[in-house]
Amino acid sequence: MASLAAIALCQAGCVGPVPAGVPQAPGLFAERWRSGASPAEPSWQTQAIDGRTFAIRQSIRTTFEAPFVYLVIGRDRALLIDTGVAGAALRSEVDRLLERRRAGDGRSLPLVVMHTHGHSDHVGGDADFKDRPATQIVKHGRQDVVDFFWHKRLAPEVRPL
Repeated sequence: MASLAAIALCQAGCVGPVPAGVPQAPGLFAERWRSGASPAEPSWQTQAIDGRTFAIRQSIRTTFEAPFVYLVIGRDRALLIDTGVAGAALRSEVDRLLERRRAGDGRSLPLVVMHTHGHSDHVGGDADFKDRPATQIVKHGRQDVVDFFWHKRLAPEVRPL
């Protein structure tokens, strides 16, 4: 996953928006990442990496860090990696993508939220998911991650709806 994040960051210019006229590496993303210059720009821009993996970038208009988060939709559950900076309504974007997927086969998937690390631009949006049904937020401490992923402990509330 770290390599996926590195690819996405380099696609975005590594240090914020890509200036107009600067070419992006071809192949990974269909669109340029938005610059944040328009006041009408939405808080999130989503681009599909494949049919089940999405790179979602928070607008630089909402935070100078313009973090990337990733949604990976599996067979039995979905995984959200990072939640960006608080106040940008990531949940609605994630729910939109999961609803589109549910329309395909009628099944809702539980959501696991994890973090690459504990900086505020990676955990700031956690509150949006706190009361979301069938969702578990994995704490970002080393032992929390080990306990969840290696010991395969899913909380009972993380079940398909």
